[in-house]
Amino acid sequence: MIINYKGLVEKEIGGKTIHFKFNMAAITLLNKIQGGGFREFSEQLQNPRFDTFESFLYAGAETAYAQDGKNSDKEGKRIFKREDASDWLNELGLDGAGSLYIQAFEVPETKNENPPSGTEENSN
Repeated sequence: MIINYKGLVEKEIGGKTIHFKFNMAAITLLNKIQGGGFREFSEQLQNPRFDTFESFLYAGAETAYAQDGKNSDKEGKRIFKREDASDWLNELGLDGAGSLYIQAFEVPETKNENPPSGTEENSN
């Protein structure tokens, strides 16, 4: 399910609701984990290794925690460990992990119920 704004996605995984936030902070964290310069990082995104998918999930969950307080318990402590990303990937599969990223950047379309006069919706 996509939540209100671009980049934040929640998914039920292993009996927990995990939030993922995919923005520049998550991409920066992913780059720190994967290492390399811009060229190497771009190549990794185009031809990802298995650990890239795992790191991608971790970076999204960590960013949601750090920026929005998501993925925390009542005391504000993180409800996941770095190693959990491997389990998430096992459950989601490569296609599921990729669809999370795509879903994060979908912008839901809402139809304008009161379009200005002269538009196609009103011209019938």
